[in-house]
Amino acid sequence: MKQAALIVFIKNFRLGAVKTRLAQTMGEKKALEIYRQLCTYTIEEVRKTGLPAFFYFSDFIDPEFLRNNRLVTGADLYQFRVQVKSDLGTRMHQAFEEVLMDHNGAFILGTDCPYFNAHQILDAVSRLESKDMDVVIGPADDGGYYGLGMKQSLDVFSGVDWSTDQVLEQTISRVRDRTLKYELLPMLNDVDYELDWIRFLESPSATYFHEVMRSSSLARDTADE
Repeated sequence: MKQAALIVFIKNFRLGAVKTRLAQTMGEKKALEIYRQLCTYTIEEVRKTGLPAFFYFSDFIDPEFLRNNRLVTGADLYQFRVQVKSDLGTRMHQAFEEVLMDHNGAFILGTDCPYFNAHQILDAVSRLESKDMDVVIGPADDGGYYGLGMKQSLDVFSGVDWSTDQVLEQTISRVRDRTLKYELLPMLNDVDYELDWIRFLESPSATYFHEVMRSSSLARDTADE
């Protein structure tokens, strides 16, 4: 079996279809712009880990997105797939089943948490790879989670009320029902609303975020020359 891998869920870039709660107060164009930044940041941090990663798009594999983020198709380190058409829990469960066929662990993350960096991703995977750990969960302060890792494809997703403040509690309950040993990572904040974005921009993490964005832009410009 290969080393643990990362799973990244990405929504295809469509005006009005991403960060809809941000769009309610900031407008659809601004919400889409912020989402692009969050995706780029996440990819750069995933790249820094050196871990294999599976990028699951919501509707189709976007060649422009791959090109803009210097992601090469056919490379062994990264693979690109499309999520199954179902609820979030089923989509995540299916992704875990696919990735864990060839890897001894998998950690799934979205693109909503700009506080989650490469060092923390590696720490999460290291905790998951501990011999006596079955599940690791990264709790978000809105009652959801920004990441979850497992060594086996276990259904801890059924019966969860997605997009509510009960997601974390219900997921932990599913884990406990299966008598699995789990560990919680540090609590972080997802960016869902305008206030979340404002608070992030005022946080110490924003400086690093902007550095990552500048570095990514420079690398893209260099690659285009």
